[in-house]
Amino acid sequence: MKNITFKQFLITYNFRYVPSSKEEDWDTTIVRVYPDIYGHKHFWFEFGLYDFSEDSFKYDIAKSFFNEKILNSYISSFGVNPNTDVFEIYLTEEEDNDEI
Repeated sequence: MKNITFKQFLITYNFRYVPSSKEEDWDTTIVRVYPDIYGHKHFWFEFGLYDFSEDSFKYDIAKSFFNEKILNSYISSFGVNPNTDVFEIYLTEEEDNDEI
């Protein structure tokens, strides 16, 4: 099966946080990314992305701070870490995923 690119993930993922009460402000969820293309398990970054407009605007924002190597990396896995409740994305340079 083919992995999707991080670029496609950014366009597809819904970063909107919907508040549970009127007292909370609208916000975006924070995502932690592990770009294993750098070969170090402690190399990661977290970000949130404005997602209250069309997808092209969201992607334009992302292009301003992600380099092409990151944007064209592939998603090897993603999910919520049960120990930290952090949504984590693991990147790879491999287009094919043999595990699926």
